[in-house]
Amino acid sequence: IPTEFLIKLLRLVLTNNIFEFNREFWLQLLGTAMGTRVAPTYANIFMNRLEKEMLQHCPDHLKHLIFSWKRFIDDILLLFLGSYDELEELFEHLNTFHPTMKFDKPEYNKEENSTNFLDLKIRIEGRKIHTDLYRKETDKPTALLPSSAHPGHIVPNIVYSMGFRLLRICSSEACFEFRMKELKDKFFLPRGYNSRMVDSAFKKIKELPGDSFEEK
Repeated sequence: IPTEFLIKLLRLVLTNNIFEFNREFWLQLLGTAMGTRVAPTYANIFMNRLEKEMLQHCPDHLKHLIFSWKRFIDDILLLFLGSYDELEELFEHLNTFHPTMKFDKPEYNKEENSTNFLDLKIRIEGRKIHTDLYRKETDKPTALLPSSAHPGHIVPNIVYSMGFRLLRICSSEACFEFRMKELKDKFFLPRGYNSRMVDSAFKKIKELPGDSFEEK
């Protein structure tokens, strides 16, 4: 497919996003079209180019303090070796680089020495990195109701996959056990999931190969 044709299609999608709000029709002028499948790909391409230019033109006294910069679409995990004042100076630089693309204030908790990235809460304690589950205050987790007309293996697989996710997120066994109990008592049981079925799926996770929690 010719590149020119792809660009023409992309321009069609991005410049003709008409939507209805409050009984009025609106045309979106800035940003990628909402809800289109091409949005994540387009955003990734844009941010990749933008962040390269931002870091390339970053002042030298700040650039050498950036130990690692990892991005998932529009969420960035930054490992920074400087002080908090220097971190704020870096973000001031980033926010002057583009007229509309602005970064939120660094999400860093000084008291806990922690930050949040996607569904991870990351903190450093005793020169070790600890991870836990992070959820926004507005988060409303959903899952298929067990009464839904789906093949029988679907519901147990949902329980297993959500429990397995906690195994990958939690860095300690105590944290893992707490989140598993929370998941069962506050999520699965109120939605009508069978208690024995939940326990059976969780047991499979706990019995995965490995001599210790860290090796599972």
